[in-house]
Amino acid sequence: MAKGSEAVGVVSALGANGEGIVVEANGFQVHLAGVLPGEEVRYRVTQRSQHSAQGWGEVRAVSQRSPAFVKPPCHHAAPLRGQCGGCPLMHLDATAQAAWKAEQVGQALQAQGLAPELSQAHGAPQGLAYRNRCNYVVCRRPQGGVRLGSFAPRSHQVADMDGCLVLLPHLAEVARKLRSLLVELAVPVAPEGEGLRYVTVVGNPAGESLIELISSSAAPSWLPALSDLLRSISGVVGASHGVNASPGNSIRAEGPVALLWGREHIDLPLGRLVAPIRPSAFFQLNHAVAGAIYARIAALLQPMGCLWDLYCGVGSIGLNVAPQGHLFGAEAAPEAVALAQAAAARLGQPATFVACDLRQGLPQGWPTPDAIVVNPPRRGVDPALLAELAAAKAAPIVYMSCNPSTFARDARVLVDAGYRLSAVEIFDMLPQTGHVEVLGRLEV
Repeated sequence: MAKGSEAVGVVSALGANGEGIVVEANGFQVHLAGVLPGEEVRYRVTQRSQHSAQGWGEVRAVSQRSPAFVKPPCHHAAPLRGQCGGCPLMHLDATAQAAWKAEQVGQALQAQGLAPELSQAHGAPQGLAYRNRCNYVVCRRPQGGVRLGSFAPRSHQVADMDGCLVLLPHLAEVARKLRSLLVELAVPVAPEGEGLRYVTVVGNPAGESLIELISSSAAPSWLPALSDLLRSISGVVGASHGVNASPGNSIRAEGPVALLWGREHIDLPLGRLVAPIRPSAFFQLNHAVAGAIYARIAALLQPMGCLWDLYCGVGSIGLNVAPQGHLFGAEAAPEAVALAQAAAARLGQPATFVACDLRQGLPQGWPTPDAIVVNPPRRGVDPALLAELAAAKAAPIVYMSCNPSTFARDARVLVDAGYRLSAVEIFDMLPQTGHVEVLGRLEV
């Protein structure tokens, strides 16, 4: 179909990002947000791919809603109530969300010729008010004032996120008060000179929070006054500042982040471990579900002596499993390694954490493990490391993944090397989104 043309079709499936897909008679796929399988829709094509037979469109009318449809509770949810695309499944009821996520995992496994039984599906304790971090894009409102939001889907326009319902409630309130202070002080925002570009807010269940400000210049004139006023926001126990002058959309500081006042870290409960977290570090966004996953890993592995924890971060998995012997962890970020080592000392757990590049393979000199845990980024286990694990077949592996496709790809390599994929479980880490966490056990 040509861009701008209209048609009527029936949604046949949901795509990877929760969008409805209409397949036209010629095989051309149109992706439409806010609609569900079985719904008949009238739509207009707004974009076409230059490389494949697919495009994107906007819904003009829906003849009859699916029984699984629910009105999104958040007034910012795109495209049905607002422009924010952070919760693309908010119009799908919780039971249907769980079924769809299980289907995504099953399809990823089948694509690799794997057919283990999905032994358990674990839902989140709550579908809203769970997220412990938010990254905001800062911009000027068209009518004046300041907006803290996120980029709207397939756009560089910033959508409002005021009062976000998936955040821990006190974090949404911190953001609201921060926005008021930005207006009160007339703080410039990007692309204005000395402009504030991004804000990250993190929090814990105790009601504590940290604020990180990212501006386009190293020492903006407004920073001292704003820093001082941040102390007035209830629950904020620390503030920091970094610089990002790059033309891209990366929300991270380009160099070190400077502490303005207060604490660099707050404590986040993750199972038996209390982990120190800061805005710029990686950690699980749903601490309740993360704790449940770590407890499940411990149940799958106990009892055991020597444990390898690869891509260990701040040691959350290995320290929750609590091996009876020595724990060995590897992670690329030196700061995370230092935090992991300190946490092990507090728990009295014999542990050795090293900062190393796992793209080069396993650390040298470690003893033979009784079990191995891997929790790689979305790209999956790095090829050199995966090859070593496949060749060694040293111990059972528990693989935690945020990407079903790369999990299935890596599991295929290990199965071909002689492992058996004995269990696959899924956890709904981020309700209202397409994200699903996979946990697999591979036995030698």
